[in-house]
Amino acid sequence: DIQIQRRKDIVKRFWKKYDLFNYSQNRKKLRSYHIRRENFGNKDMPFPSKENGMGQAEPPISIPASILFIEIDSVSKAHASRHLPLTMTLIEEHGIKWTNRNKNKTAEAYEECLYGMCAFDFEEATVVGGNSLPNQIAELSGCTFLTNSSSYLLDDCGFDDGPFVTEDQCLRAGEFFGNVSQTCRPCPQGFSLRDPLKLCYTGTDVPATKNCCVEDLRKHNKRVCRNKGSVINGLQLLKRRRGDYIWCPASSPSNFDKHRLDSPLIFDAARALGYVSFFGEEFCYNVSPYVVQKSYFPMDDKHRDYFVDQIFCRLADRTKTLRGYRKTYPLWAVEDDSASKPQPCIDGRSKQQFSLEYLQQMWKTYPDLPKFAYLNALAAHDYSLESAYVPLGLEAYDEHLSNFLRTMISDGLVDDTLVILRSDHGLQGGPAAVEYSVQQEHPNIWNNIMIPEKFFENGWASPQSLSANQKRMVTGFDLYRTMIGLMTRAYESKPDTPLPEWSYDLLNDVVPRDRTCEDARIPSPFCPCMEERDAKNTRPRFTNEAAIGMVLSY
Repeated sequence: DIQIQRRKDIVKRFWKKYDLFNYSQNRKKLRSYHIRRENFGNKDMPFPSKENGMGQAEPPISIPASILFIEIDSVSKAHASRHLPLTMTLIEEHGIKWTNRNKNKTAEAYEECLYGMCAFDFEEATVVGGNSLPNQIAELSGCTFLTNSSSYLLDDCGFDDGPFVTEDQCLRAGEFFGNVSQTCRPCPQGFSLRDPLKLCYTGTDVPATKNCCVEDLRKHNKRVCRNKGSVINGLQLLKRRRGDYIWCPASSPSNFDKHRLDSPLIFDAARALGYVSFFGEEFCYNVSPYVVQKSYFPMDDKHRDYFVDQIFCRLADRTKTLRGYRKTYPLWAVEDDSASKPQPCIDGRSKQQFSLEYLQQMWKTYPDLPKFAYLNALAAHDYSLESAYVPLGLEAYDEHLSNFLRTMISDGLVDDTLVILRSDHGLQGGPAAVEYSVQQEHPNIWNNIMIPEKFFENGWASPQSLSANQKRMVTGFDLYRTMIGLMTRAYESKPDTPLPEWSYDLLNDVVPRDRTCEDARIPSPFCPCMEERDAKNTRPRFTNEAAIGMVLSY
């Protein structure tokens, strides 16, 4: 069985951070009391108060809310309704029920939710990219993920603060590198560099106009600011990797103080606030090119306290040995299940249960501390050639997930926890992706929030706002603002965490009914509003060029 030992260093870290952001003397005394009780191992040590003659009465402490974020990879809302019946039933049972509405249909009052836990289903939740990377980056950092073909068309930036890369003598001058001349060469008159962030080389048989220079940037890669310190439209270039660009909300210069976070990653915010943290991927993701962690944002012991990747790395290594794979075969590519057998038994239970058991133990071990946990479950990530096998993993996971949620709720383990159940995108691989119906389902993702009623009572959330937002277009950017806002509500002062200015707090704000995809930073191919899509994105993918009226579509 999975067991988690309570760590005193984590407990001390929380109270130290809590003291940093709360200046009340009463709160400082309370922090000292909790640390003493932890050190002496006496869980029944009475708190000093007038009633027991040991001191003055203290006001009750407000511990920050915990967040449990479970994401199932590759599940559209329609796909979830077909293959997650048990979990969908649980969410419906906890759905908020309004007792009366006024003439404008504004919610006035609601019945008590089952076990004090209210569920909200966001029917219009939408992706901000085609695969996991842009969607996870949005929800975990509030940053935008741009490729060469979708970069912003921006003004040129100066290089006063130094270059963004080291080998850029040519790039600084807007030139390419000629392999023959071994010098920097300018593009011919009327041409510009195809990519001003990527050093380009030409040879004897490769003309510059073919490889490095283009005449019309609008048809190729748009120019981007490459000075890391420059702020354009409220965004800073945080990182460039393999032609991908991470642009993040910029801090105001007036907020560059001791509470400023160097990284917008939500795990850094959780650590700064003293949270107990968990990061879970259900495969051995080391050196994998398909993940956010370690590729675009660091993820080590400084960023999370608990993790499960070592479990899956050992399983992958064992499978690799048993099957006789070559030594250089990467562990992230090893799969110990199959489409027809999606949940192999290990030590008498399904592999799909490991992460959920870990999370349950973490909530039991630290009932008095705020926790932040993110799990990316891969049960539905099956792009099998046999369509009958595609949903088997998700259907098996449905039983484990629904049982886990029912236990966590009935045992009172999530009485102070915001639970987010979400997917990053719909099916995007395998033969199913050729179907136009699957392509239409892909952007509309499964997105749910379960929230304790006490959050309404203490003003941390508005049931009216949550109810209204169920019918509004929401994205991962909104989830990021929502989580950061909830994590800091119990603090008198807060670390400076830049937020996307185009996002909304789903717990308290009401997303505008007329919000457009441009407003929400949703790329045209994934916009649910067909009138906002480019003409080439209004017909099925994987088709040949065809004329639609006078407009060419691809």
